[in-house]
Amino acid sequence: MLATPRFVDAGPLPGALPDLFDAALTSLEKDLGLTVEPIAPVEIFGGGRPDDDWLLTCLCEQAAELGRETIEAKADLFEPWFLEALREALDTNLEVYLAARRRRFDYALRLDELLGEDRVLVTPTNAVEGIYADGREIGAAGPGTESSSFNTGVQNLTGHPALTVPAGVSPNGVPFGLQITGPRFADELVLAVGSAWERAHPGPRIAPGFDPFAAD
Repeated sequence: MLATPRFVDAGPLPGALPDLFDAALTSLEKDLGLTVEPIAPVEIFGGGRPDDDWLLTCLCEQAAELGRETIEAKADLFEPWFLEALREALDTNLEVYLAARRRRFDYALRLDELLGEDRVLVTPTNAVEGIYADGREIGAAGPGTESSSFNTGVQNLTGHPALTVPAGVSPNGVPFGLQITGPRFADELVLAVGSAWERAHPGPRIAPGFDPFAAD
């Protein structure tokens, strides 16, 4: 099992996340009997920026689906930051978009080679302690989330299966998630690790403040 705080080299994890991640890795070894090998983000994709390429691809395809006429006619319905992103996507050069799509194959190959047939990679699900409902990151003045704040975009590009399991709570009350990414088509392996984690860390089936569904 491999472990890294991020898929790209975007600096150390903020706040309490390093301690929560370290505690999860310790549990993987002590409670699940797995050997965890830490690796640096740069060892995965080198200097590549898959998160940025994923965001660019999504925005360009979303803008193309809606079309400039619809976007401008309904501009008042979009959040300002999203409207700006859509407009930038509409003006993105086709070669830039296609280059991002081509890099996808290199990202998939690198992750294939790293994981082989039977290794998984664990990361924090998110690389921030929380995001407000209006899209602002903690400490940010305005809405908008940096692509480096997530560890979930890579799998959307490469097709590798991933699963998130609860692994603690940040001091601000936001749950911390441990993400398990496995080789392509090895969904059963990812689910097996997640199931073993769940047995070692059984949690409530119902969110605080909610009642269980009545059985028929």
